[in-house]
Amino acid sequence: MGKKQEDVQNNVFIYCRVSTKKQKQSGNLERQKQRLLNYCSENQYTVVDVFDEVASGLNDKRRELTMILRRLNEVNCIIVEYPDRLARFGYNYLKEFAKSLEVDIKAVEHNKELELNEEMVSDLVSVVTYFSAR
Repeated sequence: MGKKQEDVQNNVFIYCRVSTKKQKQSGNLERQKQRLLNYCSENQYTVVDVFDEVASGLNDKRRELTMILRRLNEVNCIIVEYPDRLARFGYNYLKEFAKSLEVDIKAVEHNKELELNEEMVSDLVSVVTYFSAR
């Protein structure tokens, strides 16, 4: 990873994720992206890049998230809608890693109502499938 650029004070990456293609097709990914772009505009952040993907929050081989981690020297913050958009488990590890490189991770919504939905079920199935394959 390169040296941190000096002029990144308000530079941010946006990261959006949905778990299924069905969620993307119904517009959930695009709405999430638009909400975060609006948030950044209202708070005078400079959006360097927007990363979005369709993948389980448990998947540890997400291409877009990997690209963000490789380019952290370009920004001082990663903007996500909810912590679980970045990772279902290990969010605090990612936050600490980014912090060690002087990058914040900001979840703009914290009080997501817990409800049984297809995304949580999908992630549960992913966990069961992953461990049963071992």
